[in-house]
Amino acid sequence: VLETPDGVSKGVGLVNFMTHEEAMNAVAMLNESELDGRRITVKLDVDGRFKERPPPKAQQSPEERMMRTLQQQAAQHAYQERRQQDNSVYTMPPDQISRVFVGNLAYQTNWQALKDHFSQVAEVDFASVLLNHDRTSKGCGMVNFKTHGDAMRAVELLNNSLLDHRQISVKLDVDGHFKERPPPGARPRVHQRTKEESMMATGGSGNQLIDSMSSLVQVLQSPQTNTVDAVAALGRLASQDHLAGQIDWPMLISTLAQAVSGESQGMHQGPMRNYYGRH
Repeated sequence: VLETPDGVSKGVGLVNFMTHEEAMNAVAMLNESELDGRRITVKLDVDGRFKERPPPKAQQSPEERMMRTLQQQAAQHAYQERRQQDNSVYTMPPDQISRVFVGNLAYQTNWQALKDHFSQVAEVDFASVLLNHDRTSKGCGMVNFKTHGDAMRAVELLNNSLLDHRQISVKLDVDGHFKERPPPGARPRVHQRTKEESMMATGGSGNQLIDSMSSLVQVLQSPQTNTVDAVAALGRLASQDHLAGQIDWPMLISTLAQAVSGESQGMHQGPMRNYYGRH
């Protein structure tokens, strides 16, 4: 089950089978089935990104366990820091919520297409597609209506409807966090990128990575830096998806571990090793 940095379920999950046929059987037999009182959607993860799963903890080296712990702590610290800076976030009782969460969007679907689709039910106050750091779609979005009744009608009429050739899921956003939207024009518009545009734009990400890593090194080598500062710096770096994937994390953690060990023994530390040359 996918979770936010503070351990709350995102309402989605992944299941791995041994074979493709078993996965297809799960789609055929369990799509639209009920689990814990909720109707679930099941589809083959054709748009997913795959990587080697880490070995069980018992098989991980001390450096690997330290790396995963630091990454988790950094992500949690960055999330809590953002939450503390934004005191305007609040929750609402279900009968007052006028926003729906839309899942399984096609990656090319933008806010205008989302708004047009839901406008056939009622007047849409605001529609948005959630974006990654590289401004590509996360495959989900939010639609705000004027009233709770309009939102419930959208759930009833548009759940499992087709938008840009994808069957979308629509539910009342009972798990969401709300805040006052800024007035129109207060924030600059953000252009949603396609996957192709993102690939072209990241062609120069090497320089960005070097700049980010150089800033991190300066923070870690500063005599005034404490553990909280170091974790926060790592969290900011880990949150940049287009850069974090290029970092040799084992080398980084190994370097940090040696620095900490040397500091505790009063040893002078030389320049940090090159851990941002991963290709």
